Amino acid sequence: MVRTIGPCRVRPTLLFLEASEESLVRRFSETRRPHPLAKGELPVNESIQRERKLLDELRGMADLVFDTSQWNVHEIRGKIFHAFAPGASGATGSATPGAAPEGGPGAPGGGAGE
Repeated sequence: MVRTIGPCRVRPTLLFLEASEESLVRRFSETRRPHPLAKGELPVNESIQRERKLLDELRGMADLVFDTSQWNVHEIRGKIFHAFAPGASGATGSATPGAAPEGGPGAPGGGAGE
């Protein structure tokens, strides 16, 4: 879907949120919700590993990657807000810039960062 957007006047920014396996396992146990890929058959950690493999290509296309392992939901919201707020200079904190094509965050004249 990301590649099929085609030419447009606004260049979308792809933000990928990730967290360590340990923190994801903890989050799933706290919420008592099953992992969407578990289907009642796989342990949470195996479901997380499977999900990582499925999302690997999308992660590689991301303009920004936020590692949310040490952040709570309020911190995640704040980091996203600050990264995309008008006049923001880009991501802060534990963020890893991905490839920033011309016009993307971190590029001259680009995206949410300029």
